[in-house]
Amino acid sequence: MRKDEKAVVARMFGNYIKRAREDKGYSSPEKLGHEIDLNPRTIERIENEGAAPKLHTIFKLQEALDLDLNHIFYEINSTVKKLPPE
Repeated sequence: MRKDEKAVVARMFGNYIKRAREDKGYSSPEKLGHEIDLNPRTIERIENEGAAPKLHTIFKLQEALDLDLNHIFYEINSTVKKLPPE
């Protein structure tokens, strides 16, 4: 995967997490982090800095936020496919 593709994936995934967190009523990463035993800084890095979460982190977020990972990854993949070739 190209560097620009990785950046798009990270930014989109972070946006999905932030939106889902807010939709579920978690006003801050700290509140969600304490609820699911995850460092709030990890959530902040995913949402704002494009950090790539570990698989167990994705599963914790998916369960707490009731994420449809198939839909999220489909949307991200569709966007990446539309990027101009190198």
